[in-house]
Amino acid sequence: GQGACDMSCIAALFPVLLLGYVHSQNIGDTDIVYEWVSVEYDWPKDGVMRDQYEAKGLYVPHNNVPAGIKIYKDAVYVTVPRWKHGVPSTLNKVVHTGTRAVLQPFPSWEMQELGNCSSLQYVQSMEIDPKCGWMWIIDVGRVNILESPDESGLGPINLCPPKLVIYDLNRHEIVRVHVFDNSVASHSANFLNDIVVDRIHRFAYISDAQGNNSQGGIIAYSFDEDKARLFYGLSTKIEINAEHIEINNHFYTFKTPSDGIALKEDGSTLFYCALSGYTVYTLDTELLRNFALPVTAIRQQVQHLGTKVSQSDGLAFSSGRKLFFGAESENAVYYWDEQVDGNRFEPATEKKLVSNSTTMEWVDTFAFDEHGYLWFTTNRLDKFIAGELNFSNPSDPNFRIIRVFVNDSSYLDSETANFTHCATAEPTTSPMLTRGHSHPTGTMPPGVSPRRLYSWKYLDYNWPNPHAKILSKARGNFVQPNNMPLQVANIQNTTFLTVPRLKPGVPSTLNTLINTTSGEVLLNPYPNWAMQQLGNCTALQSVESIEIDHLCKQMWVVDSGRVGYLHHDVDGAAEVRIMSMCPPKLIIFNLTDNSIIRQHEFSNTMSHSMSAISNIVIDKVHQVAYIANRGHNNHGSIGGIVVYDFETNRERQVPTPLPLGYSSSLMFNDKVYNLTLPMGTHSLALVPNTSRLYFCALGGHTLYSVSTDDLRNFSIPGLNVTSKMKIVQDLKSPSASMIFGSSGKLYYGLQSTGSVYVLNPALHSGDFSLTGPHLVAGGEHTKSQWPASLTFSSNGKLLVVVNRFDQFVTGDISCSSPSAVDNQFYIWEIDVNVDKSYIDSDFVNSSNCPMVASKDNSELAQRTVTIFTITIASVLAVAIAVFLALLLVGNKSIVSMAQKMESEQKVGMAKPLIDDQN
Repeated sequence: GQGACDMSCIAALFPVLLLGYVHSQNIGDTDIVYEWVSVEYDWPKDGVMRDQYEAKGLYVPHNNVPAGIKIYKDAVYVTVPRWKHGVPSTLNKVVHTGTRAVLQPFPSWEMQELGNCSSLQYVQSMEIDPKCGWMWIIDVGRVNILESPDESGLGPINLCPPKLVIYDLNRHEIVRVHVFDNSVASHSANFLNDIVVDRIHRFAYISDAQGNNSQGGIIAYSFDEDKARLFYGLSTKIEINAEHIEINNHFYTFKTPSDGIALKEDGSTLFYCALSGYTVYTLDTELLRNFALPVTAIRQQVQHLGTKVSQSDGLAFSSGRKLFFGAESENAVYYWDEQVDGNRFEPATEKKLVSNSTTMEWVDTFAFDEHGYLWFTTNRLDKFIAGELNFSNPSDPNFRIIRVFVNDSSYLDSETANFTHCATAEPTTSPMLTRGHSHPTGTMPPGVSPRRLYSWKYLDYNWPNPHAKILSKARGNFVQPNNMPLQVANIQNTTFLTVPRLKPGVPSTLNTLINTTSGEVLLNPYPNWAMQQLGNCTALQSVESIEIDHLCKQMWVVDSGRVGYLHHDVDGAAEVRIMSMCPPKLIIFNLTDNSIIRQHEFSNTMSHSMSAISNIVIDKVHQVAYIANRGHNNHGSIGGIVVYDFETNRERQVPTPLPLGYSSSLMFNDKVYNLTLPMGTHSLALVPNTSRLYFCALGGHTLYSVSTDDLRNFSIPGLNVTSKMKIVQDLKSPSASMIFGSSGKLYYGLQSTGSVYVLNPALHSGDFSLTGPHLVAGGEHTKSQWPASLTFSSNGKLLVVVNRFDQFVTGDISCSSPSAVDNQFYIWEIDVNVDKSYIDSDFVNSSNCPMVASKDNSELAQRTVTIFTITIASVLAVAIAVFLALLLVGNKSIVSMAQKMESEQKVGMAKPLIDDQN
């Protein structure tokens, strides 16, 4: 694109701008400050980022159209709405690089990230309070709204909820983020268009140029109460016979309701009009500020101010009490002087300020500076929507920023608007700053003082590219509120985190945590994206629990094979249900090279459609795993405990005396949550000497134990083992997770109090037992709400995941919560006096590491030989096929295909996470 200063007329203006607006005093004197054939951005100098964005379709120059404009301390801020795909930055500041004027993403490139609901998605307009230095930014949250799917394969995408962001330009920090409720601004049909600010009453008014059923609307937002309401009616709708606009002898059709908006300097009166209309309406703002007043009562007080000479886009009111507006069919700017003409608003009292059929085609948005100038953008929006813009003629710019001397200033510059009203609100932490971060310190009283390792308002992933995230959201493969962390595990400097697919829209169920340069913590799919493929039964479907053997450097992964999906009944009501996607399986990873040691698919005796396998513990001495099944077995009874013997590659299921149950009530912070999920055997813990297994139900309070000798003895019938299970004690509350330390202490979470307790070991007549409990940590409201899993890090610290599972199940959790500081998920680290995991106790050593290659088992050996034979045969078959193809066809593309096949087999496997030199 051509920058403004590439033009000789603009180059002459450049030194004038730097010298501070030397101008004549004639009303109507006009300057073209900037003009572009196509806009360009302030990319990093190496050019790599620009090339990448263009290659991926994230930058399509012809889809970038400047629209909104505001001036503060001579800085020019411009919006580029994401009407179509390929807009890299939606809010910008005009800067000069050499001889060109380019758009610099504001406040940063990071804040322009598509699909990240804490960033800016689509900004149409903003307002700057010149006294406070606060920029009030309206983010539509939706993108590509002027695009049909056949143009790009994307079309309109409802990426994020609409929001208002208040940014302090002097402090360079966010003052407030308000996410609009769907009843105020539709999350799937809004077009937040323009905003005005009432500093006196601390209100903002926003026009919605779409709304439900294209009815338009005016949103009133109270800063003090952090609440908003919607007004709509006949005055916000499209006017009959006003949809067609004649511009330079061509007719263009626009079906756009309430669009332009302006506020009187004393905040008393709101002006507004539809783009597809000639009428200007007014409302007493006192009516809008009274949230108890129904919309029907407000409609009766709407005043018809008068009729404009043409349809117009933007409006602006000045401190001198003039209403400025564009006249699209006239290629002009008009104004109405309230002081001179009183309430007579009609074509006879409307005065033309400036006009030009070439440079002022489609006057869009207005702004005032400190020097008596009115600024506005012109962007030929009529031609852009019709697909008629010409980007190949450097002598005919499409977009301009123009200023005209009016010897006036913004309505917010009026002495009536006392600026002391804007200095009383303290900046708050924004969700833009709390997406997912590591923390050096943290508190979770009472008990000991844990350290907060990580916290998230919502989870996000390390996507291959920004486009992948956008498409995943558009296709429903990534639904951010449905992503909830569950199990954490750590070895050396690597932390794993599971995200079970309990609801639709979870792109990756097993991940490692990575820190970005901005301090954000993202989830990186493990071992790669290919292993997260839904419906591929060789990949991971839904992982709840993992266990890491620190000595052997192996990770045991339990995949339930069952995922959440959205079910619609005959009436259209939707609910999330669980379906069996694949058989449940156990996968053992070698963390030194990320290879799979074994993948065991559980037999149908567990009932693939009704099982709900979750927590796992490992008996390294006997090379056995115990897995909780809180669902059914194949006989319709409760699931119980799954016993898997690595040596013989066998499994069996032993029932427990726990009632299955499908509902459970839980009180937390004086609120009752009714949970409707299977509540059978859920939590497991193995004593360090591996002699007994402890377990409990998620829906009950009772702690049980059983001898592992009986569990491992496949010759003893399961029901006989059940009869020997013992009640240990009442935990007084459901517990979602427990773990033994190598010291023999049992650590467990209590869901009703959000606390972690410990039972100490004691010996009575040679039998292992527990005494207590004693409080370890917890009880700080939402920061400890639902301790979901406990594990030990490799450095002997207890890690606790807090995830508000109770709210997640009931649908009360939201990644777009209006509370700016309300993180949803936490990982805490607790110092438990150099205790370590049961699996790292002195009862086991590295010689107990299960390795398939070392087994002298005929079944395993035969399987290995068979796999090896099949692999060799497959390789030979592929080699022969390629060779024959080369002989017969002689086409180099065959070679390329073979090379591609070879490379695809290697792509995506993560690099070794663990240094195996030790």
